[in-house]
Amino acid sequence: MLIAIEGGCVNGVIYEHNMRVNGKRFGYVLVAPPIPEEAVSAMVPQFSKVAADLLERGLIEIREPHNGIWAEAPPMTRAHVAAALDDRDTWISYADRDNRMVMVMSTDRWEELVRGNRVSEARQDSTS
Repeated sequence: MLIAIEGGCVNGVIYEHNMRVNGKRFGYVLVAPPIPEEAVSAMVPQFSKVAADLLERGLIEIREPHNGIWAEAPPMTRAHVAAALDDRDTWISYADRDNRMVMVMSTDRWEELVRGNRVSEARQDSTS
């Protein structure tokens, strides 16, 4: 969800996961070993299912802006979303060629849930 909250690209999601799971702290910096393309490719089906679930629940939206501007990209059809999530090029960040830039953004529904949880947590703290 961090990538979605920041309005990033899907091809950063697995790399962010690698950083959080395998990263080691060096002072204020979190450093993770590089993750091979084959390992990223092997994780695509799992991450695709999670993303599809978040989409179905209305917590994220994806678009493919060809100019990098979210607001100028039309919403994607269900078929286009499914094809994008199943395409390994959506998930892999290549160093030596062009990348498919499918963006992900959290929705208003996500924001409402987060605000609601913060209100609930604040109420619990005040009654403790």
